[in-house]
Amino acid sequence: MITVKVKRRSDGFPYALSCTGHAGYAEAGADIICAAVTALATTTLSALTDIIAVEVDYHLADGDIRCEVQQTEGLSAKQREGIVLLFDTFELGCEQLARSYNNEYIKVMRAR
Repeated sequence: MITVKVKRRSDGFPYALSCTGHAGYAEAGADIICAAVTALATTTLSALTDIIAVEVDYHLADGDIRCEVQQTEGLSAKQREGIVLLFDTFELGCEQLARSYNNEYIKVMRAR
C-alpha cells in the first residue's frame, strides 16, 4: 500500500508531502496506481519550483518520494496561494485515486 501524507503547520498551511510504499496493484513497471501517484507528486514538485518559484528539499527513490518547502515564512501572497493550491490539488488527486480503487492501494493522511 502507498501511504501519502501532506504535512501542515499548526495554522493549516501545507509545506511537505511524502509518498511511501508500493501499491501492489500490478508488477513493477506495470502498476498504474504507483505511476499515477508518482505523476501527481513529481508534477507538484516541479510546479513548486518552476511556477511558484520556491526552493524545496526533495528525495525521489523507488517507493519513497518526499518534498518539503524550505522556507514558509516571508512568502508573497501569490506564492502562499500557489503552495496551498498545489498541495490541496495533490491531496485531492490522491484521495480520488484511492476512492477509485476502494481504498485498497492508497492511504491518504494529514500530518502536522
